[in-house]
Amino acid sequence: MSDSRNNLGIATELRRRFGEGLLRAEEDEPGTLHVEVDAGVIVEVCRFLSEQAQPPYPYLSDAFGADYEDHLQVVYHLFRPETGEGALVRANMARDEAVLPTLAGLYNTANWAEREIAEMFGVTFDGHPDPRKLLLPDDWVGYPLRKDYNLPDHVYLRPEPLHEDPQAFLAGEAEPEVTDE
Repeated sequence: MSDSRNNLGIATELRRRFGEGLLRAEEDEPGTLHVEVDAGVIVEVCRFLSEQAQPPYPYLSDAFGADYEDHLQVVYHLFRPETGEGALVRANMARDEAVLPTLAGLYNTANWAEREIAEMFGVTFDGHPDPRKLLLPDDWVGYPLRKDYNLPDHVYLRPEPLHEDPQAFLAGEAEPEVTDE
């Protein structure tokens, strides 16, 4: 069961410890602490939440990137398995300076999640133990989950009438493309 007093106390302590580096700390919904930080304090904030907060958030269940056109954001979802409570920790960075210290030394689960964010959004994770690509080929150019990314023409699949316009295909108005491949 959620105890909002714990999260309010944690939010107060975060504000005290991290001052201007902390952009937001509040419980928007019962059991979920929302924290937004400058990129430079992400490791210290997550270390506090995982080791010193009472009760702590000892697990990283997920991390993902987001593109807001004017900035990029990495969101870490921390978790208390005993209570089911979570903390969403967001780090903002400029699109052209997308660098964030890695959390892989603090949470093992950050390793692959940060690798995926790096190749899909172009965020560099300083100090990451294994910065190799995870999903895309080594020669892939660009960051496919950024809003300004244009998928190269050679990557598009041929149109399939059944998927493009199922009603026309089923009515016999569209024919599948036949190729010699």
